[in-house]
Amino acid sequence: MITCYIDVLVIYFLWKAQFKTLVYYSYSKVIGEYSDNCIWNPCIYMDYKILNTKINFENSGINYALNAHDFVVIEKSRLFRDISLESIEYLLNICQVIEFTPGKEVLAPNKFNSCIYVVLTGRLGVHLGDPGFSPHIVFSAGDCVGEMSILDGKPVSAYVIAKEHSRLLMIHQEALWALINVSHGVARNILYILAGRMRYNNEALVTSVKMQQETERVAMTDGLTGLHNRHWLSDAFKRQMHRCELDNLPCTVIMLDIDHFKQVNDRYGHIAGDRILCSVAKVLINTMRPADLISRYGGEEFALCLPETSTKDTRLIAERLRASIASTTTSFEEGKQLPPVTVSIGIAQMQPGQTLDSLISAADNALYRAKAQGRNCISE
Repeated sequence: MITCYIDVLVIYFLWKAQFKTLVYYSYSKVIGEYSDNCIWNPCIYMDYKILNTKINFENSGINYALNAHDFVVIEKSRLFRDISLESIEYLLNICQVIEFTPGKEVLAPNKFNSCIYVVLTGRLGVHLGDPGFSPHIVFSAGDCVGEMSILDGKPVSAYVIAKEHSRLLMIHQEALWALINVSHGVARNILYILAGRMRYNNEALVTSVKMQQETERVAMTDGLTGLHNRHWLSDAFKRQMHRCELDNLPCTVIMLDIDHFKQVNDRYGHIAGDRILCSVAKVLINTMRPADLISRYGGEEFALCLPETSTKDTRLIAERLRASIASTTTSFEEGKQLPPVTVSIGIAQMQPGQTLDSLISAADNALYRAKAQGRNCISE
């Protein structure tokens, strides 16, 4: 580990109105003193004090020289946009240029940072979580990192890792404040950078929410029919049952199964079977009321929850379903029509204190009785 004690010298060029005497201020964190009585002497080289701040260069190589290309990048960088480098060149020259090989950490979470880094060459990836995953954002030449932890004084919140061989201009926080004091344009540009970060984060947040919603939708939806799946059923049916029980209202479950579905697959193929499933799902959607819950339970079986509905009313709805499905034809390849299918239906009404599993089991038993009675019928 190479540990460097960086000396910070904040230089102010002040032209006194009458004498035009050049004065510099030197600041030392070791002795904590300011001095403004040192008249500039060309023969005296600046006596840098040692700053009591350690910076870890374990992952980097150090190259103190800024080359002509570096100044071109700096001039076009976001931090120094529309700023004359001549007025701040003496401050830039006391900053260090460091190099990182691919995969090396520039910044790491939960560690304090005292520098802002301007990318001269290469690319840096910002990882909000595991650095093994894709970066949240990638910065290239002219971009900067590290400003947030300097401004709020809190530990770094993300990994910043070199994606390729990268050269960075490392500006210590004391030098940064000096730059801000000398050039208000630097302060303005930092505000622009922070505003851009916030805008990007807001857009990323909206995208993340949309992705989460889509993930939740996919997790709750049957990919073939578009109906809700059994995972969704477990929560949605329970909530309706609980509400009806609290309000002392009836709640009924229908279990519906396509008759002889295996024969359809065997005779016409599984693609035809999928078309039949989608046709039945479409009839369910078009026939059931908005408050009714519909889901594909598994295979060729569907489950429906009818809140605030008695067994008598449920039977009428089930009969309407049975008749609609029996009269529906399904389009197949080359304009062919698959023959209509029939369904068997079991009905069960919720009893006080009954669980969802018990209610579905009761409706399933009624479904088996319907099949035993010859299929294409309804049983309670």
